Amino acid sequence: MKNKSKICRLVSSIEEAFPFINYYKMELQKQFNLFPIYCDPSGENWLVISDENKKNTSFATIYLKNCSESKSNTGWINCGFGFQEKKISNCYLIDKLSKANTMETLYPSIVNVNFFDRAEILSVNKFTNKDCFWDFNSFDFYKTVNKFVNKELIYIIKISINRNNFLDNVIKKQHMKKYFEKIIRLENILKKYSIIESESISSPKFFCQITRQFHFTTSEKFQLHTLLRSWNNLYSRNLLRDLKKVNKADLILKFLKSDIKKGKLIW
Repeated sequence: MKNKSKICRLVSSIEEAFPFINYYKMELQKQFNLFPIYCDPSGENWLVISDENKKNTSFATIYLKNCSESKSNTGWINCGFGFQEKKISNCYLIDKLSKANTMETLYPSIVNVNFFDRAEILSVNKFTNKDCFWDFNSFDFYKTVNKFVNKELIYIIKISINRNNFLDNVIKKQHMKKYFEKIIRLENILKKYSIIESESISSPKFFCQITRQFHFTTSEKFQLHTLLRSWNNLYSRNLLRDLKKVNKADLILKFLKSDIKKGKLIW
């Protein structure tokens, strides 16, 4: 049985949603009427439109989780626009979130992604003239999703736009089109992590025992999954005995790489 990935996306407007709907051939799921929810024929790609209301962000996220029957291996993306004074646009992965009028700060985990610039963003309750990069929903999205999936399966992508173009849907469509290929590239990475995180029946021998006994990040699980397939092709002995004196994920990965190299030399 082939492992399947699933990605759920939260956006604020149809301009942000349309590229995903078109690319994945998503259709509106009319049986869900609290928020507009779209899904592709495979059931692996989902999207909800929440609008800019802060309260709707959490409600729409939870609603999408329930409607899509998402599990702990689902990848989550909040993609949309952030606003600033600068006129030059860019597409950022957000690695620091702050909430206006509070002391709360969150730090999303960004794994093995080096083709995006990174930025911090301030989530506000209403349109503001603050001289910073800001939006409405990043903070509440992350705080909600972080309760039911590993943080390495959560990505926030924000396209910067001048605040004077807040209501210019033409410019928004142009920017989404400009950066969409890069966004899809990120989603392909997230899908791989989603598959590994599932720890399904087809996981290689020793994978489940090792990940239950030791803490692995999602990216480390991905490496472990790949290395174990190679190791099991070379050896038939009980790997768990070899790992009795190893107590950290990075040391386990190092041991496997070394043992695989030895085995290949023997063959």
